[in-house]
Amino acid sequence: MPAISGDVVFIHLLLAATLFFAANWLGRHSILSGYHLISLLENVDEAPAFNFVFRVATPLTYLAITAAFLYGMGLDRYVKDFYLVVVYYFAIRWLYNIVIGRVLLLNWPLQIATAAFTVACAYFLYHKVLAIRGTLLPDARSLNSNLWVLIVIYVYTVLNGVPFGHPGAAKRRDGYILRRYRTLHEDFAPEVSAVAQSPVEEALVYAVLIYETFNRPYAYRLIERWILFPLGRSRTLGPMQVETQAVKSDPVSVREGATKLLEAFRRGLQVAEGSAPKWLANDEAGRRRYVRAQAIRSAAHEYNIRSDYAGEIQSVYEVLVRQVFQSALPT
Repeated sequence: MPAISGDVVFIHLLLAATLFFAANWLGRHSILSGYHLISLLENVDEAPAFNFVFRVATPLTYLAITAAFLYGMGLDRYVKDFYLVVVYYFAIRWLYNIVIGRVLLLNWPLQIATAAFTVACAYFLYHKVLAIRGTLLPDARSLNSNLWVLIVIYVYTVLNGVPFGHPGAAKRRDGYILRRYRTLHEDFAPEVSAVAQSPVEEALVYAVLIYETFNRPYAYRLIERWILFPLGRSRTLGPMQVETQAVKSDPVSVREGATKLLEAFRRGLQVAEGSAPKWLANDEAGRRRYVRAQAIRSAAHEYNIRSDYAGEIQSVYEVLVRQVFQSALPT
């Protein structure tokens, strides 16, 4: 088998990178159709069939469209071994998740199975259709229905009636949170302890730290600190994404973020105390839990007004309480 030339490999890698960004963009805009995004909330996949079709059909459809474009532009040589674009795509996707520290959150058996199936389909598609120019491109009289039916399948959005749970997802999520807690506790325990007055407050600060570093991994924070912030493209920095006018060390930033968060939490406690339902008057433990939960959500919303932020922080906080702080918290 002759070696693939360097320019062909480069074009394939470029197309794979474009597919990676395009698939992510399409996924974010397919939420209403059931696309499953990574989150620290304990999610149920409401549309498993759609998600499987999306993850397999997107690369295959992309191969068909880009191959047709290359043929149309007279760049036939770049269609050689075109199935490798899908191989590179999965390599880029996995490398990205490794770099940003999300290895523990992924269902790797499912990831590998999906990749293997998709690559096998891409290999078959290439050898049976894409490698033959006349088979791929439709003319004015006819279309190759065996190929273009794939594009019809791709727009399919309704085949899901039964939610599909992932018991392993909760275990991976909890393991990720505990691992991040241990790392962040080693790095910032003095800063958190200096401002937190109770285990509840400590757990809340670490919940925000875990969630913010989940969304802003170390590599991204470096780019943010040294490139985006000097260019005026970022207003928040550090592990807790504190709004700032100047670059500060991570410990200083964490202490400032924790102070801001806990001030909001203490205000929230006072508000929640006055708004607790009357039916909790004879249930002191229930009243305390209600007040804490309301104050946590209020503080999280004040810290970041994004609509799903408070729910995500509450979810991480509850894992920390259950796994780390339970013995230290009042009932």
